Amino acid sequence: ANYGPLAYSPRTGLLYVNAIAEPTNAGRPAKGYFSAYDPATGELVWQKIFDGWGQAGPVVTAGGVVFVGSGSNIAGYFFAYDAKTGDLLWKYNTGAGVFSSPSVYMVNGEQFVAVGSGGGERGRRGGDLILSFALPKP
Repeated sequence: ANYGPLAYSPRTGLLYVNAIAEPTNAGRPAKGYFSAYDPATGELVWQKIFDGWGQAGPVVTAGGVVFVGSGSNIAGYFFAYDAKTGDLLWKYNTGAGVFSSPSVYMVNGEQFVAVGSGGGERGRRGGDLILSFALPKP
């Protein structure tokens, strides 16, 4: 497996890893694995499996949401999961692979998450976009 940057939440105590399983000559396409681990014990707490690449690292917010992207030859998805339970909160089809790590920022008291989405060798050629989404206000 290949791993991108990791994210850690002091609120959940979990480490978040986005990885790829791309076996050589296996006769199947790559699979992405987005996992939450307890770093103190090494225990896998929850895991999501998806088609395509889990290449870019995640970002986790103080509000308990972890964001991560995936990429494939069909599309890329940008996901929001509950950081503690792994429940899917939201997903967005970006139209191309998501091979960059997201970033969270604030403007005039409003919080946003941004991520790059674009073609490249592994994804369908798309709009090569930087997407930004407003986060709900607490």
